Amino acid sequence: MKTLAAILAATTFMAGAAMAANGPAGGPGPTQMKPLPSVTEMAKDNKEKAKKLRADAHRLRTEVRELEEAVTHLKHDAEELRKAAALVKDQASVSSAILADAAQHDADATRSQAAADKKKAEADQLDPPAK
Repeated sequence: MKTLAAILAATTFMAGAAMAANGPAGGPGPTQMKPLPSVTEMAKDNKEKAKKLRADAHRLRTEVRELEEAVTHLKHDAEELRKAAALVKDQASVSSAILADAAQHDADATRSQAAADKKKAEADQLDPPAK
C-alpha cells in the first residue's frame, strides 16, 4: 500500500506537469488546443455553408437554362441553314458554305448541351432537386 506521502508526492507531480503543459489553473499553455466551437456556432456555420451551396446551385441552374436556350437556337439556326442550302442547291459553292455553317451550328449545339449537362450535374450535386 502506498503511503500518504507517496500519494501526495505523485499528485503534486501530476499537478505540476499539468500546469507546465496547460499553464496555471488550466489557462492557456503551450500545448493547449483552441476550444471547440459551440453547437450553436457550428449550426450557424453549417447554415451559412448550406445557403452558399443553394446559391451556387441556383446560379448553375440559371446557366443551364441559358445554355439549353442557346442549344435550341443553334439547332433551329442549323435547320434554317439547311433549308436555305436546299433552296440554292444549284449554286454548289454557296450551298456547301451554308451547309458548313449548319454543321458548325450543330457542333456548337452539341458542345453547349454537354456543358449544360455538366453544370446540371454539378447543381444537382450541390443541392439535389426536390422529388
